[in-house]
Amino acid sequence: MEELRQDVGDNSSPSSESTTTATAEELEEWLRAQYNLVTVAQALSKLEEIINNRPDRTTSEVIKIDDAYGRILAEAQTSNCDLPAVRVATKHGYAVLARDGESRRRIIKTSSSDPVSLLSGTCMYMKSGQRVPDEATAVVQMKDVERLIPYRNIILIKINPEIGQNIKDIGSDLSKEKQIVPQFTRIGAAELILLAATGRKEVPVVKPVSVGIFSIGEFLVKPGEPLSPGQVYDSAKISLTALLKDKGFNSIVDFGIVTEDIQLIKMKIEDALKQVDVLVTIGCSNDYDLLKPILVNNFEATIHFENIFIKPGKSTVFATCELEGKQKYLLCLSRNPVTVLVVAHIFLLTLLKGLCNMFQKPCIIPAYVKEEYLLHSRPRAAWATLEWNEWENFARASSRENLDSDKLSSCQGANALVLFPSRAWSDKMSNTYLCASPIK
Repeated sequence: MEELRQDVGDNSSPSSESTTTATAEELEEWLRAQYNLVTVAQALSKLEEIINNRPDRTTSEVIKIDDAYGRILAEAQTSNCDLPAVRVATKHGYAVLARDGESRRRIIKTSSSDPVSLLSGTCMYMKSGQRVPDEATAVVQMKDVERLIPYRNIILIKINPEIGQNIKDIGSDLSKEKQIVPQFTRIGAAELILLAATGRKEVPVVKPVSVGIFSIGEFLVKPGEPLSPGQVYDSAKISLTALLKDKGFNSIVDFGIVTEDIQLIKMKIEDALKQVDVLVTIGCSNDYDLLKPILVNNFEATIHFENIFIKPGKSTVFATCELEGKQKYLLCLSRNPVTVLVVAHIFLLTLLKGLCNMFQKPCIIPAYVKEEYLLHSRPRAAWATLEWNEWENFARASSRENLDSDKLSSCQGANALVLFPSRAWSDKMSNTYLCASPIK
């Protein structure tokens, strides 16, 4: 406990008696109470509550199917026709009457797409996907057919065809009125195939959530500009924008960089909230900075959580306010680029998906970590790569850097966040098994 107290910079602690008997849960609870911290689970539950109780539910719009890729369906879609609409051949071959069995057939030739009547002893050449004659009960593949020379229009069927052989019936792929794509599905290539095949020209989709981003800092510079002493590039905003686009959120407005001036920050927030649904700020989010008083005093914002029991990401603020009759959402992050990506995966993407009626908390799976690591007083998230094999029911986690590393390069190639417990659990946990949250 003394080590725990020194780490968080507090001189008060439970009594020596309670120190020796306190459980890991009690130690964590004491630490959270000292600093008004909420757990990741509590913060995600608060997000879910705010999203589910929002006054302005997401509205929809109708767009052309050519523009629907990546959008989210506002309503479930059903088939307006049978697929296939007619009986079709599934193989190149000859349409026949199966009851004629193994015997010679006379080929009926036609250049028309109109149905042709088959009589006993006749057949018709079919390509895969072509409509078969109404009387046909089988299609015989080319490998089971022999041409009889010198007869040009006589073939020998070398097998006894089975009824229905190589014929796809009407509606066998998809029947009319059957649901083809559920509500709130993100439209990908597979969904577009179904929508187009059933004749959809337009589809109703959820209106995109607009996201605004700006950075706060005296010494931030746009990438590409020359650096003066003490200046750093505004890389966090670039990576955050790329992450959102990669996840299908393309309605993004970059509001640039603002210095640490109360009036300038207030003006930037007001301008941004008039244009977007969700505003993400980077910088000035901890207890000793300017942002939270501005939100409360100038925008009458409700802060739902502001200190999270996690590293990195402790100084993460989630708030809502009303502007011109519409509810706005604000997620305020610290300036550290590594922190921005971690918090964005856990909280920002969860918020945006929820506003699109796709709320889903990050999934958690067991993971085996072979590398040595140090625990922190708060649960810590670290970038990792998960791998699986056929004989184990858990993933193996590794990192291109040490798992204790907070370097920017540690996130490169990662496909998960490993969630380390707090140091209070060090005596109770396994040295090798942790939880991981996949991010791809």
